[in-house]
Formats: sequence, structure tokens, C-alpha cells
Amino acid sequence: MFLNKFTDKNFAIKFRSKFSKEVYDKNDLKPNQNLNFVGGDIVLFNSEFIENYKFSTILGSCVSIVFNDPTSKIVGVSHYLKPVAKTSFEDNFSSGDTSSKFILEQMVKFGADINRIKAQIYGGASVNESLKILKPGKKNVLWAEEFLQSQGIRYALSSVEDKNGRIIYVGKFGLVNFELIFN
Repeated sequence: MFLNKFTDKNFAIKFRSKFSKEVYDKNDLKPNQNLNFVGGDIVLFNSEFIENYKFSTILGSCVSIVFNDPTSKIVGVSHYLKPVAKTSFEDNFSSGDTSSKFILEQMVKFGADINRIKAQIYGGASVNESLKILKPGKKNVLWAEEFLQSQGIRYALSSVEDKNGRIIYVGKFGLVNFELIFN
């Protein structure tokens, strides 16, 4: 089952790749259930679906971009590990370019207006001393900022960089709470 519009508030979709998805049906979930996603996953949902649920993920140097169209109530969230795919044939969402472009395409397909979409950026920590010189977290955050600027999407750096990982919880209306994980 694949939805053409996100008018049905009973579903959320988690994509692992362009060819693999998991559909969450509200009727199959327990109230207040936490729905996890990991690096390389993206989630799309009507924010009214999330009224009694929340999506969560753990970020180190990875970055999550939370996209939100407040009028259509469509929310998309990425969790990427690297800024750019190594090849144009990558069909997974472990890179910012692949995941972010796909999220925006899907949000528009489901009824969002690209001109109303706002975003928040989370993650990009420098949690591993041995990788500090490569700065993967900083590169992920910088890529997110450049991408959002190129798309004309207003954004906020909500909780980025430093040396602490974080857990983010995405709830109703794309509102995010987070906890720092101290090293």
C-alpha cells in the first residue's frame, strides 16, 4: 500500500531506500509508542498521526534534518551519515543529498508546498577523537545548511556540533525535543 496524499492521518512511512519502506498504521500501534529510526532511514508522516507517538533517533556525527510544512502538516525527517553519495547509483538514504532530495519530492507529492517548508538541523557532533581531524559532523552540518539555502528553505541550527551525541524525538507538528548524550 502506498499513499498518494497524506490526507489519511492513520499512517506514517519509514523508508530504508527508494525501494524499501515500512508503513505504520495507527490501528496497529500501542498508545505513546516510540518509533525508532536509524542512520540511512527517513520518515514521512502527517503530523496528526504523531499525536500519540513519536519518532526517535540517536545522532553522533550524523545529522537529521526535520522538514515541516505547517499548513499541510506533512513532516519529513532524515538521518544521514555523510553529505554526498559516492555514486549516483546509491539508492539508500545514508547521504544527505539522496535523503533530502527524496524527502522534499515525497512531501510535495503528498501535498506540501515547497515554499512553506521550514527545517531544523540536529547532530553533527565530534564524538570520536580519532576522527576529529576529518570533522565529519561539521561537514554534515555545513552540507545541510548549503542544501537548505540552495532550496530557499528557512532553517534553524537547533542543536548541532559540539562533542556530545544526542537523541532527538520528533512529535506532533514536527516539534523536536532532544537529550544530549555526554561523552
